[in-house]
Amino acid sequence: MRTIPWLPLALMTSLALGACSNSSTSSHGPGAAGNGGGAGAQGAAGASALGAAGATPGAAGATGAAGATGAAGASGGAGAVAGASGAAGSASGAAGAAAGSSGGNPDGSADTHPSGHAFPSTQTVKIMVFGSSNELGTCWRAYLWQDLRMDGITNFDFVGQQSGGPSCTVMGWTDNQLQAMNSNVITNIPLSTYLTWFMANPPDVILQHVGGADILQNLPVDGVMKAYATALMAARMVNPKVVLLIAQHSPEGKDAIVTLNADIAAWAPTVSTADSPVVVVDLYTGITAADQSDGVHFNQTGSIEVAKRFLAALEPFFK
Repeated sequence: MRTIPWLPLALMTSLALGACSNSSTSSHGPGAAGNGGGAGAQGAAGASALGAAGATPGAAGATGAAGATGAAGASGGAGAVAGASGAAGSASGAAGAAAGSSGGNPDGSADTHPSGHAFPSTQTVKIMVFGSSNELGTCWRAYLWQDLRMDGITNFDFVGQQSGGPSCTVMGWTDNQLQAMNSNVITNIPLSTYLTWFMANPPDVILQHVGGADILQNLPVDGVMKAYATALMAARMVNPKVVLLIAQHSPEGKDAIVTLNADIAAWAPTVSTADSPVVVVDLYTGITAADQSDGVHFNQTGSIEVAKRFLAALEPFFK
């Protein structure tokens, strides 16, 4: 049974003190998708990637009230997502609902937005794009910059230790800083490295699309998920109110990408908090070969689409 990694608050606190969020299992044991589950009586949620989800698989918490809302098992084949939705429900009814609502999507998409978390118009919001060659070598950052400005959002600044990238048809784009490396393998990157990156350019928002290089090298999905948890811990040590927009990875012709994306959808609600929301952005569904130059990297059409999806995720935090 695979376990999606998360790091407890105690570890975060001890690391924060030495260096300068959170599911609880239900008391009901493994089982199916809860009263709202669409996957059938069994649902295959018992073998949740996050652990035991409750006596009634997909039950959304001790009260059971969110179980009906969570609807963890909309697809019997998405067992990992279904079970994880139940586990998230036991942490909070809202998290259970968010994870459950995504169970029917083949890639486990869970695009949701927290309410009541918006940056004031007087604040210059520091946005860090954290990624790999798709971020360095394609046009989506330029199109996102353009789309934000066309939407009347100008109080932002892209930050990071790297800069540059193609602008395609975007005129006047010079705000091109980011945190990315070609073939960026994140498995086993230590906490200290993430801290170095984030302390150099403290982000208010992180747009994360990374881990694909690990999958292309046939590294385990669990290692990528552990890296996500470590990066989030480091970001919160630098800015406890950081917003993470984590992308379900774009297609690469690897079955492991589907597994990774389901794990992302299951993990995000368990670590999202009111002060530091974690929002899943689907960069998988509907992205086809026509949106890529080589089966991995975005072409201009794909870049425009990716920018639109990140724009939709960012807008609620500015309005």
